[in-house]
Amino acid sequence: MCPTAVVAHADDVTIFVTDVAELTIVEEVIKLFEKASEAHLNPQKSKHLRLVVGIHQTQSVEFNTTNRPQY
Repeated sequence: MCPTAVVAHADDVTIFVTDVAELTIVEEVIKLFEKASEAHLNPQKSKHLRLVVGIHQTQSVEFNTTNRPQY
């Protein structure tokens, strides 16, 4: 399993995870960042893309953007 990778440029951030369970951790880190910085994730500008490599069975996962401020 590969570790989680984060790529950032200016105000754009891309996060690569290899396990669905890591999404919960990513969401908690984002909430902590929002609380500390008073900056917020914009759900209208946020996207997720599921990439599947190989023939393993995967499940589709939606990143939870509910209960976030609408801009």
